[in-house]
Amino acid sequence: MVIFYRMIEDEQAKIIVNEIKNTVKNNWRNLAKKYGLGRSEIERMKPALRISEC
Repeated sequence: MVIFYRMIEDEQAKIIVNEIKNTVKNNWRNLAKKYGLGRSEIERMKPALRISEC
């Protein structure tokens, strides 16, 4: 992991992080519903996934 970290430039790392954040932000609720989580469970998960909205 450390070797990989040193192989990418800061800008590339920022792009990767933003892609991951957008993927989580745009998909986590639908995936939660798909796997049977109810509304209250999804609401409980919100604070943990709020990082994707920063």
